[in-house]
Amino acid sequence: MPVIIVAADDYSEGREIAEQTAAGLGYRFVDREVLGGISKTWNVSEKYLRKALDESALLSDVLSKRSRRDRAIVQREVLRLLLQDNVVCHGLCAHLYVLGVSHVIRVRLLSSPPLAGPDNREDEAETGCIEKAGKGDQKSCRYWSLKDPESDQQDIGRYDLVIRTKGVPVSNAVQLLTEAVKDPKLRANTYALNCLKDLELAASVRVRLLETFANVNVEVNAATVVVKTRLPKRNRNREIETIKKMVGDISGVSYVEVHALNGLLSKALP
Repeated sequence: MPVIIVAADDYSEGREIAEQTAAGLGYRFVDREVLGGISKTWNVSEKYLRKALDESALLSDVLSKRSRRDRAIVQREVLRLLLQDNVVCHGLCAHLYVLGVSHVIRVRLLSSPPLAGPDNREDEAETGCIEKAGKGDQKSCRYWSLKDPESDQQDIGRYDLVIRTKGVPVSNAVQLLTEAVKDPKLRANTYALNCLKDLELAASVRVRLLETFANVNVEVNAATVVVKTRLPKRNRNREIETIKKMVGDISGVSYVEVHALNGLLSKALP
């Protein structure tokens, strides 16, 4: 079954719509309440986990190693929950790190209309509260965002479904989401589940490496892990072997490739 990820301008409104959608579908509802359990599992203050989620993208180049690791921990645990299927997720920024998974519906709830423009043409349904996703900047939310413009959370073209909630009953938005998951094309298949598993493994690798390294980019394809990080020329080979050993010890990894970068990473990492 599909997974629904809700991102909203108004946190309370988003939570209400997501929670009612989950109840109507019989899905598990996941929001920031799970941070308490994650905090206990990882012995990390819940306050720091919330802070890591809320820190501005403008600070992405100067975030502490701790903040990066806290984010990676949240990603890992949320992805594990999403792998259980039948989930509605809200308030955990999952729409930014669950990309390219066919059975995941990324939803944006807009409390105000998008800016007018040639790339923001409306395609309204009879209810008047849904529009075709297009490009355009929306008001800034508290959620952190990748600095990579291709993953900018304010670009509504990055979502599968965009709903304008101003003046629209909550029940209408809930009905739209409930109907959306009935599309047979959104059923989880082996390829989609493997993509989600790759993302979860990549998050696990980042958590492990951020114990030692300041910042890393991790990509996973099946059991093959590719790590990119900035390493000094001095002792570079030793550092590469250290990374390979740390990653190779993680369950599910069969091969590790490390790319050492001389300068800053080409783009900020989540």
